[in-house]
Amino acid sequence: MQINEAKLVYYLTIKGITQTQLAVLVGMSKNTIYMIKRGRRCKDEVGKKIAKALGVDVTDIIES
Repeated sequence: MQINEAKLVYYLTIKGITQTQLAVLVGMSKNTIYMIKRGRRCKDEVGKKIAKALGVDVTDIIES
């Protein structure tokens, strides 16, 4: 699964969550979140955790 950077930034901004806070919410390092944001693929379960932390459906943040 690949997370769309623009969509991730958009939802982080409207939810008022930093990458560091997101990392804590999903139980990952800040560096891992940064790498995913910059285009690194992630496991489906990781994408789902990120979406859940942002309060969105996973289809809202993945590459189309």
